[in-house]
Amino acid sequence: DLLLAVLSRDHGAELAGAVSEELVVERIREGGERQRIPLQNRLGSSHPKLTQAVLLMEANIEEPLTTDEIAQHVCVSRRQ
Repeated sequence: DLLLAVLSRDHGAELAGAVSEELVVERIREGGERQRIPLQNRLGSSHPKLTQAVLLMEANIEEPLTTDEIAQHVCVSRRQ
């Protein structure tokens, strides 16, 4: 976002737009906009157990949990 904002400011919106196309960026966001798409949109689901499991995995990137541990935390079976 910063790169695109600087390009737009210094070299014009046309160049910034071309670079964003190459980077597969949907659009240039304003400074106060969220960078990440909400989790439910990223998952394509608003199922609470799935959301809870993904949040748990994201919170444990450095030391990943096993599927059994994740299932236990969200109160589902490993195969659900």
